[in-house]
Amino acid sequence: MDNVAQRPVFRQTLTPPGFREALRDRRARRRFLVYWIVHPLGGALDYATHYALRWTGNIDFCSSFGAVLGRRAGRKSYEKYRVLARRNLERLRPDMSPDDRDAAVLGMFESIGRTMAEYSVLDRLISAGRVEIVGAQHLGRAAENGRGIVVAGLHLGNWELLGPVLRHLGYHAYAFYEPPLNRFRHRLVRACRERCRRGCFLLRMRLGFGICR
Repeated sequence: MDNVAQRPVFRQTLTPPGFREALRDRRARRRFLVYWIVHPLGGALDYATHYALRWTGNIDFCSSFGAVLGRRAGRKSYEKYRVLARRNLERLRPDMSPDDRDAAVLGMFESIGRTMAEYSVLDRLISAGRVEIVGAQHLGRAAENGRGIVVAGLHLGNWELLGPVLRHLGYHAYAFYEPPLNRFRHRLVRACRERCRRGCFLLRMRLGFGICR
């Protein structure tokens, strides 16, 4: 079991754009600027926020902070996703008023913001008694035949808890993962998952599509 727990997670590999490449055309210049300037600055902000929240050690504060940022982002940014979410609600819940749909969309962004901020305390949520596990016996019965189990998890609440919960229950799990474009954000996410998912390993999303086919 110790050998299994030490296996590395999925690593992201990128080819850094060189200065000569940036002189080629506008697209190459944009790639150069994003890689060497935009992503490092964004990564520095992510790291500073993450470890500042982790330093507080206060789960409620981290979650509330993420909710505020999520609502702000929902109002000021991500218009494409706001429109898409409203359109889906119109189809699924035609009984809702426009105001109720707008409130539900903002609630979605708030929930996502909480999930992102709770990365800072992800490894503390179970031990702090913030997670209720219901139906674990079904996994136990499915594992009795000695075969693998496929778990299909929905992105509801803090979906990042699925891996830590499976590990807490004693299962070694493999999850498909599409890394963010920002390499610094990827390293931060990977570090968080390694911290609380010993025995839960990340596989590249393309491999998952191949397996499904």
